[in-house]
Amino acid sequence: MITVLGIGPGSPELRLQGTENLLQQATLVIGSKRQLAGFDIPAEKQLVLPKLALLKKVLVEQYDQKVVLLSSGDPLLYGIGSWTLRQFGPDDVTIIPGISSIQYMFHQVGLA
Repeated sequence: MITVLGIGPGSPELRLQGTENLLQQATLVIGSKRQLAGFDIPAEKQLVLPKLALLKKVLVEQYDQKVVLLSSGDPLLYGIGSWTLRQFGPDDVTIIPGISSIQYMFHQVGLA
């Protein structure tokens, strides 16, 4: 099972409740160096996000494991969630959105 996890704009207090639990249960967590650095994940459970062709291969190889793919903000808005759904289908992918940078910035300036 692949979980695409939106982690918000970077601040731990802006992450959705349950984020840490999902990461603890994961057998593999994939994300950029910056994304991975924001969490206390054992090195053996981390993989720095490779190019998409290699990512697909890794996800296929880990098909029966609990894999979390990190996404900054809303996974469908930024594309990695959409890409993962196209590759594996909705039965094998769970999308958990986070606060997007667009939502965050509009809130900061007080615009709807």
